[in-house]
Amino acid sequence: MKPIRVGPIAYDVEIVDNLQDDGGILDGRIRHSDAVIQLAASLSPQAHLVTLWHEVLHALFTQAGIHDHDEKRITALSYDIVQVLTDNPQLRSYEDAQAEIPKRRRGR
Repeated sequence: MKPIRVGPIAYDVEIVDNLQDDGGILDGRIRHSDAVIQLAASLSPQAHLVTLWHEVLHALFTQAGIHDHDEKRITALSYDIVQVLTDNPQLRSYEDAQAEIPKRRRGR
């Protein structure tokens, strides 16, 4: 997978067998110090996408100076983002989104 750019940082994405930390098995994690997002190899494609968004949200929060990452909120947002992008494919690129916005005439 290509790196994911979040703000000024390009995060490499790694698919990892048996992704764990001291607390047990993980679906994903972000390592800010070396700009890596790791996803568990055992996840389905849909779960990979939700987990990737979960980790991207951690990156966004960190870059915004928000250090209290409420896991429930981040999880809810990651599911919601995936759902919105799935239901509205025109939002996946700026050009597609712009094509959906009616042109307004100047002076009206």
